[in-house]
Amino acid sequence: MTRRTRPSLLRPILPGLLMLAFPAATSAQPAQPPPKLNLSLVADPQQLAPGGAADLAVVFELSPPWHMYYPILLDTGLPTTVEWTLPAGFSVEPLRFPPPTIEELAGLEYLALSGRFVAFTKLHIPADADPGSAVIRAKANGLACIEQCVLVSAEAELKLADAASGFDRKRFEQDRAALMPLLSEAPYLAGGSAAFDPPKVAVGGRGALVVTLKVSPGLHIQDRDPGIEGLIPTQVFVESVNGIEFDFEHARWPQPHTQTIEGLGTARLHSGEVKIVIPLAITDAKFEPGKRTLRVLVHYQACTDAGVCYAPVYAETFATLEVLPAGSAQPPATQAASTTTQPAAGATRAPATGGGLSLGVLQIFLMAFLGGVILNVMTCVLPVIS
Repeated sequence: MTRRTRPSLLRPILPGLLMLAFPAATSAQPAQPPPKLNLSLVADPQQLAPGGAADLAVVFELSPPWHMYYPILLDTGLPTTVEWTLPAGFSVEPLRFPPPTIEELAGLEYLALSGRFVAFTKLHIPADADPGSAVIRAKANGLACIEQCVLVSAEAELKLADAASGFDRKRFEQDRAALMPLLSEAPYLAGGSAAFDPPKVAVGGRGALVVTLKVSPGLHIQDRDPGIEGLIPTQVFVESVNGIEFDFEHARWPQPHTQTIEGLGTARLHSGEVKIVIPLAITDAKFEPGKRTLRVLVHYQACTDAGVCYAPVYAETFATLEVLPAGSAQPPATQAASTTTQPAAGATRAPATGGGLSLGVLQIFLMAFLGGVILNVMTCVLPVIS
């Protein structure tokens, strides 16, 4: 089944304002205990050495049956984020998460994280640092939802001198093994990557995100439009940043080959190297130049040419774009980003806006009023605004 790219009916902005402004919208719903979010940090004590990089786990514990949202949004939600307070010279890499689940409520799709889930990063320690005196602090922010939504946050700190105290090696390794694979190491692929082409784009300029999947020999994956009901399409999701516009409607895929499956129909498949090109433009004239690292999520299913299919896989990766000041000369795109290949709308998804919008006070109140009307006639309360 092809998951169509469609604009969100309602934008995931100002959920807290809506719920505060219109408490009557939830009065008909059964009372739910408020969500509880606990946060803790766990570092591998054996890796805490000057000049080294240690695995650092961020453990989220959200009371059931509430869920939070993966950092890439679909039709609704707010991304789960972590803010760091680090000693001078220390740094962390982007968080990696366990696989989310695609859920749907009232026709809106979202990528959910629930219960206990653990994200990992690499903590880089400067060569002249004394890890024993360092304290790492983190604050998680997000939105917890069931039939209503509540903004949640939690804080945690870790004194690296105490990292070995109560450290559970077995559970730490289990949590790390539960992460989504990186695209470059994903199963059934001989490699994969995502990169911007060109890697530098000026404000007002254009480029593309190129996602490359190298399907292992003897295997294939389904096209974004598999052609047969029930086959799992290959999907690409990209983190949203205000001011960077991705043209998902005109994402370019290689021409698929076809295979007739008796009793089902003709399937559209890809083998070998698969390049997916998503055009982009820096549309905000006030966009602040600098480097932006965006998260990319790929969902696919691999099958043998004999027709045996494996479990679907989520894999994530990151791509860094350097945004230049307006009027700067940018390098030309390569042939990969400029070649036209099978343009059409498909299963490559345009996520809902993940960043904030700049709104005037009047607009906010008008939005809140409209949101209140919507919430009073909906069967459930969602983090939405038109």
